[in-house]
Amino acid sequence: MSVNQREFLQSAFRWYYFNRQAEIKIPTRFREREFGFRDFDGNMKRHISIAEERELTALIIQTIPRSIYSSSSYYRFPAAPMDQKGWIEGDLIFDLDLKEVNARCKVKHDFWICDDCKLVGRLPPPLTCSRCGSKRISKVEWICDECLGKIKGQTVSLIQMLHDDFGIRHDELSAYFSGNHGYHISVSSTLYSSLSSRERTEIVDYIRLNGFTGSGQRAPSSALAIKVDPSVSMDVHRIFRLPGSLHDKSGLSKKECDEQLSGDPFDSAVALREDPVKIRITYAPQIRLKGQVFGPYKDESKTIPTYAAVYLMLKGLAVVEAT
Repeated sequence: MSVNQREFLQSAFRWYYFNRQAEIKIPTRFREREFGFRDFDGNMKRHISIAEERELTALIIQTIPRSIYSSSSYYRFPAAPMDQKGWIEGDLIFDLDLKEVNARCKVKHDFWICDDCKLVGRLPPPLTCSRCGSKRISKVEWICDECLGKIKGQTVSLIQMLHDDFGIRHDELSAYFSGNHGYHISVSSTLYSSLSSRERTEIVDYIRLNGFTGSGQRAPSSALAIKVDPSVSMDVHRIFRLPGSLHDKSGLSKKECDEQLSGDPFDSAVALREDPVKIRITYAPQIRLKGQVFGPYKDESKTIPTYAAVYLMLKGLAVVEAT
């Protein structure tokens, strides 16, 4: 990323964190959690402890990170190295992402792009770029209303299963749009907070129907497997995007939802300003943000709102043009 592009993106994030501090949700028991920050150069800093709420706000304003994280687990010494933290317990977390959803529309809008010469093509991606020979090929997952409906359906089914099959109360469960292509479910029930990684994996196996043959075994109340990410739920030391913070691959915010996931996250999670900015777009399928449709674009300059420009830039599909 060039200096010019990095400065533009950091300026857009700075505006949000200066003007919409109230959007950041300070997690419960924050003194027992580990925090982490990733900057716009890709550097990650973990093992940060917070003593006061204002300390977290000050750190965000001071550093303007690209990503902000906090742990789902609680520790005696959250700033210590991992093997010295003293794990107490942890929330049960589920991640549902578009990559796990089998949506037929994905073949229409997912694509690959060469990171060097920006050649674009349909999937599957080649090993090397046919134009420049580069091996730096990126697969780009897009999202449309059909995809969003699929991932919403899976998430609502999971929420219902957690209530019906696991006895989790409504006040013990929080649902969030991740800020990009999926949803996070956080369970704070004391019945599950002390579970080990192995026990959490068994819950995931039940939800995903792993090992279910259809006879001689009890099936979950949902007739379909729910494709939660197993690595997320089993890893008790994982850190997760902080609610209200901006996603580093979209510029959208991680937004709390009701259990029916009502509303459109590509409206409610749009958090950046509307000031127009001129960008050069390599390629982009159609995307709907804040009630407006942008694209499709191919090798063209456009003046669009900052939130849409940031979305395309963070996908690696556009650059801001010099004024």
